[in-house]
Order: sequence, then C-alpha cells, then structure tokens
Amino acid sequence: MGLSQRESGQRDHAAEPGVGRFDQLRRRKHPVQHQHAADRDEYEHRRNQETHHCKGPPMIRRASGTATRPSLSRDNAAVATRLVYDAFEQLAGQRLVRDAALDRQTRVCSLAPGGLLFGAGSVDSRVHVVLEGFLTLKYASSAGTSWIKGFVPPLMPFACVSCLDGARAHFDAYAGAATTVASIPFRALDHLSSASAAWQRALLNAFKRYGQRKEKRERELLTLSAEARYVRFLQDMPEIAARLKQHEIANYVRVTPVSLSRIRRRLQLTRAGAATACASDAKR
Repeated sequence: MGLSQRESGQRDHAAEPGVGRFDQLRRRKHPVQHQHAADRDEYEHRRNQETHHCKGPPMIRRASGTATRPSLSRDNAAVATRLVYDAFEQLAGQRLVRDAALDRQTRVCSLAPGGLLFGAGSVDSRVHVVLEGFLTLKYASSAGTSWIKGFVPPLMPFACVSCLDGARAHFDAYAGAATTVASIPFRALDHLSSASAAWQRALLNAFKRYGQRKEKRERELLTLSAEARYVRFLQDMPEIAARLKQHEIANYVRVTPVSLSRIRRRLQLTRAGAATACASDAKR
C-alpha cells in the first residue's frame, strides 16, 4: 500500500534531522546547487561552533534577493542596450545620458558553451558586458596545463586590460554556458568619459573593482586554505558554482579533483554530525 502525501512528508522530514521540508524539496529540484550551499553553510557553522551553542535548527540562511533582468532574445536590441546602460549606471551611481554613437557601436553576440570570445595571442580592445550566462577566463601554459583565473558574471563590465594599450591577451575568454555578450570599443567609452563626469566615474569605478578583484584573488590564494577558498567561492558566486563541473571548481580553487572530493566529504560529515547533535538538543 502506498504512503499518503502526509506520511511521505513526515518520512522525508525524519530522514534529515534539522532540515525543513521546504529545503528538502528545493534540494531535490536543484541537487547540485543545494549541495554547494550545504557545503558553504557547514563551513560557516564549523567556524562558529566553538562560540555558539547549538539550539533549534543547525543553521539559519539569510534571505538574499537577486536583481531581476528582463528576458533577452537574440533580436531584442533594445533590451540589450538597456542592460548595458544598467551595468554602467551601477558603476556610476546615477543615470547616464544615452549616447547614439555608443549604441551604434555596441555589438551583441551569442556564444554556445565553450565558444571563444577572444583567445590568447589576440588583441581585443573592447569592453564586454555579459547579458546572460557567464564567461570563464583561463590561462594555458606551454606544457599543456591550464588554470582558470576567474569568471565573469552578468552585468559586470570586463576587458583584457593589456589589450586596451594594444598588447596581446595572455588568456582565453570563453562561454561557460550559453552566453550573450555585448561588446563596446574602449575608445568609444574613453571618448564619453572625457565629456561626461558620470561616464568618467563609471570607468574609474570599473577599473577600481577590477583591481579589488585581483587583490582579493591574490589574498585568497596566498592566505586561505583550500577548504576556505572553496567555501568562499560558493559564497561569492553560487549561481556560477552550481553550473560548473567538479573538476572546473577544483581547477579554480587550485586543488586536484580528488582533494576537492575529500573537502566536500569532510564538510558533509561534519554537517551531518552537527544536525544530529542539534536534533538531540531540541528533544531535551
């Protein structure tokens, strides 16, 4: 005889002490994404367990709102233009005056997963804004090894800084998923910044944030453990992490896939132990 929905829900809830029914259903719908979230939550719990006595649920997730973007079709130039201006207005901190010349020079392209935006050895003096999907940036050595240097999420203006002065790129930029990118010649933005204080502020903040990201990445590689780097990546880019393969995450974190599996297993075991302890405390 089959179980009723009520009985089934009670059975599922009992299977994971301290985890609500709603969270269980979400994990079934997006198992990879929520496994990463569980790893991240467990690391935060482990850091605080010495100073916080566990009462009630093992962890509390902060509500996080994500900005909604209008749906983009390949032929919808108006939506693409709007998203480009949104990205630079976030940097400027104010509304920007529309520029017809900039609109004419903006080009939108769609890339299949793995599609190359530009490659090492090329000169790409454009500024790119991801509208959908994300970009992966990767260095390749002469020995045949490759290292992921970073990812570019939507609405974060990005460029190969060396190329802006005419030098060649030293890394590949390719689509990590089906990706739509708007590209603008840097000279057009530079011209706008010379005539508009708001555009000048947008470009200045774009370069500042680029430097901050580089500094943050350097600090994490030099000062954090592999486990801490993994959890920090899940915190910073959860949507991208959920769409990557495990070997890609391992490459970015700078560990072998086997080491990453051990880190994830360690986080899972600790989380299971913490959940059991919290369930015992709740019964007292």
